[in-house]
Amino acid sequence: MTIPTRRTSRIATIRGAAALLVLGFTTVPTWFRRFVVAERSMSPTLEPGDYLISVKPNRLGVDDIVVFSAPDDPSFFLVKRAIALGGSRVALDQGTLTVDGRTRHEPWAHGRGRQGVWLVRQDQVFLLGDDRSVSTGDSATLGPLAITAIDSVVCFRYWPLARIGPV
Repeated sequence: MTIPTRRTSRIATIRGAAALLVLGFTTVPTWFRRFVVAERSMSPTLEPGDYLISVKPNRLGVDDIVVFSAPDDPSFFLVKRAIALGGSRVALDQGTLTVDGRTRHEPWAHGRGRQGVWLVRQDQVFLLGDDRSVSTGDSATLGPLAITAIDSVVCFRYWPLARIGPV
Protein backbone atom coordinates (compact mmCIF):
# COMPACT_ATOMS: atom_id res chain seq x y z
CA MET A 1 0.00 0.00 0.00
CA THR A 2 1.31 3.44 -0.98
CA ILE A 3 0.96 6.27 1.47
CA PRO A 4 0.22 9.58 -0.31
CA THR A 5 2.78 12.28 0.18
CA ARG A 6 2.28 16.01 -0.08
CA ARG A 7 3.73 15.92 -3.58
CA THR A 8 1.33 13.25 -4.86
CA SER A 9 -1.67 14.91 -3.24
CA ARG A 10 -0.65 18.24 -4.79
CA ILE A 11 -0.38 16.61 -8.23
CA ALA A 12 -3.79 15.01 -7.73
CA THR A 13 -5.23 18.40 -6.81
CA ILE A 14 -3.74 20.00 -9.93
CA ARG A 15 -5.08 17.18 -12.12
CA GLY A 16 -8.52 17.53 -10.55
CA ALA A 17 -8.55 21.30 -11.07
CA ALA A 18 -7.46 20.86 -14.69
CA ALA A 19 -10.21 18.31 -15.28
CA LEU A 20 -12.81 20.66 -13.79
CA LEU A 21 -11.56 23.50 -15.96
CA VAL A 22 -11.81 21.39 -19.12
CA LEU A 23 -15.23 20.13 -18.08
CA GLY A 24 -16.37 23.67 -17.29
CA PHE A 25 -15.34 25.04 -20.69
CA THR A 26 -16.99 22.18 -22.55
CA THR A 27 -20.31 21.94 -20.67
CA VAL A 28 -20.98 25.37 -19.14
CA PRO A 29 -21.40 27.21 -22.48
CA THR A 30 -24.88 25.71 -22.75
CA TRP A 31 -26.14 28.08 -20.05
CA PHE A 32 -23.79 31.04 -20.42
CA ARG A 33 -21.89 32.71 -23.24
CA ARG A 34 -18.91 35.04 -23.51
CA PHE A 35 -18.84 38.02 -25.88
CA VAL A 36 -16.58 40.91 -26.80
CA VAL A 37 -18.20 44.26 -27.58
CA ALA A 38 -17.19 45.41 -31.07
CA GLU A 39 -19.16 48.62 -31.58
CA ARG A 40 -20.20 51.81 -29.76
CA SER A 41 -24.01 51.47 -29.93
CA MET A 42 -24.25 50.68 -26.18
CA SER A 43 -21.81 53.38 -25.06
CA PRO A 44 -21.26 54.48 -22.31
CA THR A 45 -22.71 51.37 -20.63
CA LEU A 46 -20.64 49.02 -22.80
CA GLU A 47 -17.55 50.05 -24.73
CA PRO A 48 -15.66 48.35 -27.57
CA GLY A 49 -13.25 45.85 -26.03
CA ASP A 50 -15.49 45.04 -23.03
CA TYR A 51 -15.65 41.29 -22.39
CA LEU A 52 -19.07 40.12 -21.22
CA ILE A 53 -20.78 37.08 -19.79
CA SER A 54 -24.42 36.52 -20.65
CA VAL A 55 -26.88 33.89 -19.46
CA LYS A 56 -29.99 32.28 -20.91
CA PRO A 57 -32.96 34.28 -19.60
CA ASN A 58 -35.75 32.74 -17.51
CA ARG A 59 -37.78 35.81 -18.34
CA LEU A 60 -37.02 39.12 -19.95
CA GLY A 61 -37.35 42.48 -18.19
CA VAL A 62 -37.36 46.11 -19.23
CA ASP A 63 -33.81 47.57 -19.15
CA ASP A 64 -32.18 44.13 -19.52
CA ILE A 65 -29.22 44.23 -21.90
CA VAL A 66 -29.76 41.39 -24.34
CA VAL A 67 -27.82 39.53 -27.00
CA PHE A 68 -29.38 38.38 -30.27
CA SER A 69 -28.24 37.31 -33.74
CA ALA A 70 -28.07 39.95 -36.43
CA PRO A 71 -30.96 39.34 -38.85
CA ASP A 72 -28.69 39.55 -41.92
CA ASP A 73 -25.83 37.48 -40.41
CA PRO A 74 -26.82 34.90 -37.74
CA SER A 75 -23.15 34.33 -36.85
CA PHE A 76 -22.81 37.98 -35.70
CA PHE A 77 -24.38 38.92 -32.37
CA LEU A 78 -25.79 42.32 -31.41
CA VAL A 79 -26.19 43.79 -27.92
CA LYS A 80 -29.06 46.19 -27.13
CA ARG A 81 -31.24 47.28 -24.20
CA ALA A 82 -34.83 46.02 -23.81
CA ILE A 83 -36.96 49.17 -23.77
CA ALA A 84 -40.49 47.74 -23.87
CA LEU A 85 -42.14 44.34 -23.74
CA GLY A 86 -45.20 43.00 -25.55
CA GLY A 87 -48.37 45.08 -25.56
CA SER A 88 -46.55 48.42 -25.41
CA ARG A 89 -46.66 51.49 -27.64
CA VAL A 90 -43.20 53.06 -28.10
CA ALA A 91 -42.54 56.53 -29.49
CA LEU A 92 -39.25 58.30 -30.21
CA ASP A 93 -39.46 62.03 -30.91
CA GLN A 94 -36.50 64.42 -30.91
CA GLY A 95 -34.55 62.05 -28.63
CA THR A 96 -37.40 61.66 -26.13
CA LEU A 97 -38.61 58.11 -25.53
CA THR A 98 -42.16 57.44 -24.38
CA VAL A 99 -43.64 54.04 -23.60
CA ASP A 100 -47.42 53.83 -23.30
CA GLY A 101 -47.60 57.63 -23.15
CA ARG A 102 -45.12 58.00 -20.27
CA THR A 103 -41.72 59.60 -20.81
CA ARG A 104 -38.89 57.26 -19.83
CA HIS A 105 -35.98 58.60 -17.80
CA GLU A 106 -32.84 57.01 -19.29
CA PRO A 107 -29.66 58.39 -17.73
CA TRP A 108 -27.54 56.04 -19.88
CA ALA A 109 -29.06 57.06 -23.25
CA HIS A 110 -27.82 59.84 -25.49
CA GLY A 111 -28.22 60.93 -29.09
CA ARG A 112 -31.44 61.36 -31.04
CA GLY A 113 -31.46 58.43 -33.43
CA ARG A 114 -34.52 57.65 -35.51
CA GLN A 115 -38.00 58.91 -34.82
CA GLY A 116 -41.26 57.02 -35.04
CA VAL A 117 -44.02 55.11 -33.29
CA TRP A 118 -44.10 51.33 -32.88
CA LEU A 119 -46.64 48.89 -31.47
CA VAL A 120 -45.01 45.91 -29.75
CA ARG A 121 -46.99 42.65 -30.05
CA GLN A 122 -47.26 40.29 -27.06
CA ASP A 123 -44.58 37.97 -28.47
CA GLN A 124 -42.09 40.80 -29.15
CA VAL A 125 -39.63 43.10 -27.43
CA PHE A 126 -38.48 46.61 -28.41
CA LEU A 127 -34.68 47.06 -28.30
CA LEU A 128 -32.50 50.17 -28.58
CA GLY A 129 -28.82 50.97 -28.26
CA ASP A 130 -27.83 53.43 -25.53
CA ASP A 131 -26.03 55.67 -28.04
CA ARG A 132 -29.01 56.33 -30.29
CA SER A 133 -26.99 58.42 -32.77
CA VAL A 134 -24.85 55.43 -33.86
CA SER A 135 -27.06 52.46 -33.01
CA THR A 136 -28.18 50.29 -35.91
CA GLY A 137 -29.65 46.81 -35.87
CA ASP A 138 -32.14 47.80 -33.19
CA SER A 139 -35.92 48.11 -33.16
CA ALA A 140 -35.81 51.70 -34.45
CA THR A 141 -34.44 50.33 -37.73
CA LEU A 142 -35.70 46.71 -37.74
CA GLY A 143 -38.94 47.03 -35.78
CA PRO A 144 -39.77 45.04 -32.64
CA LEU A 145 -37.99 41.68 -32.33
CA ALA A 146 -39.54 38.32 -31.49
CA ILE A 147 -38.80 37.38 -27.87
CA THR A 148 -37.71 33.94 -29.09
CA ALA A 149 -34.86 35.64 -31.00
CA ILE A 150 -33.20 36.72 -27.74
CA ASP A 151 -30.14 34.54 -27.17
CA SER A 152 -29.12 35.69 -23.70
CA VAL A 153 -29.05 38.53 -21.15
CA VAL A 154 -25.78 40.26 -20.26
CA CYS A 155 -25.02 39.94 -16.56
CA PHE A 156 -21.29 40.61 -16.01
CA ARG A 157 -18.28 42.42 -17.51
CA TYR A 158 -14.97 40.70 -16.78
CA TRP A 159 -12.63 42.88 -18.83
CA PRO A 160 -11.16 45.48 -18.64
CA LEU A 161 -10.34 45.10 -14.97
CA ALA A 162 -11.06 48.78 -14.29
CA ARG A 163 -14.70 48.19 -15.38
CA ILE A 164 -15.21 44.67 -13.97
CA GLY A 165 -18.56 43.95 -12.36
CA PRO A 166 -22.27 43.39 -12.93
CA VAL A 167 -23.86 45.06 -15.91
